[in-house]
Amino acid sequence: MIASFLATATDYLTELRSKITNLAAGVVPNFNNLGSLTTLIIANNSFLGQLSRWPTTLVFVDIRRNQIDGPIPTLPFTTSHAYFDCNALSDAIPPLPNNIIEFCSNSNQHTGSLPEFNTPYLVSFNATDNQLNGTIPLSFSSSSLKQFEVTNNQLTGAIPNLPSSLTTGKFDGNCFSRPSSVTFKNSCPIASTCSSQADCAQHNATGIVDCVAASSSGALQCLFTSCNAPGSTPTNGNTTCTVSFTVCDS
Repeated sequence: MIASFLATATDYLTELRSKITNLAAGVVPNFNNLGSLTTLIIANNSFLGQLSRWPTTLVFVDIRRNQIDGPIPTLPFTTSHAYFDCNALSDAIPPLPNNIIEFCSNSNQHTGSLPEFNTPYLVSFNATDNQLNGTIPLSFSSSSLKQFEVTNNQLTGAIPNLPSSLTTGKFDGNCFSRPSSVTFKNSCPIASTCSSQADCAQHNATGIVDCVAASSSGALQCLFTSCNAPGSTPTNGNTTCTVSFTVCDS
């Protein structure tokens, strides 16, 4: 139904919203011929197949919870909000457009490295539950990110210094080395009321990292780390650690 409608809707259509769950199924349509489209919402349907190029006017795209596979085509520079969660999307995450504010593509099959975070307006990035590898780009440190979640990937190396704007960061389920380059501020006590407790001591790993406040701005109040290398005792230096950031009451 949507595909037949799009065959005649070309230059005049600016918004396409599917608000009814499972309204449409079949191969995902080609939206590239919609020369004025700014908003595309087809979430919670059963579209499958691969995406074609985006309209160059696209600002808001939400295709969450479909069965779409293949790579995400390069987003136009006009895009500010992009949501791709819960599909079967693969390959690397494309470069983030200059105007992007929120990007979310968790629970897919992305591989390759994280994109650079040198876009001026980006405040939220979520790519949990993928197969991303490599290190976190140094541009992460100077970004304007407030929320950053990359739980359950295959990322390695040290975690760069945290952006001063960061309020939520989740790095669990990766293979980071000792985060020696992270900037810490020794002013926040370990709070027993927090949802995540540091258990380095019980693994005889005291000294690998300190559970202290992070970021000189105080925006991120407490950093907790859990060093849990199954079947082995973590030692100083490189180790497989699960790193969790938790915002707590001071």
